[in-house]
Amino acid sequence: LVMVIGIVFGTVYTKANKVRECEVLGVYENTMSVVHPNGHIYTLRIDEEYVGRYHKGEIVDVVFDELYEWDTQYEIKGLKY
Repeated sequence: LVMVIGIVFGTVYTKANKVRECEVLGVYENTMSVVHPNGHIYTLRIDEEYVGRYHKGEIVDVVFDELYEWDTQYEIKGLKY
């Protein structure tokens, strides 16, 4: 029983904190647009201290919450620094 509960919670945690390599489409002020490997475009807010660090075409690690079945409902938790 403990193993089953551990597997379930481990799977949920992994899907809720999935790190994906995404291409930066652009940065405007403190908002960044990225392309998920599934082809969908997502936007996220970044701290002002990091605005000049990212450029179009660069690959960044983004943490997603992918618990939903539909890939259009994925949520960005933030960048992995």
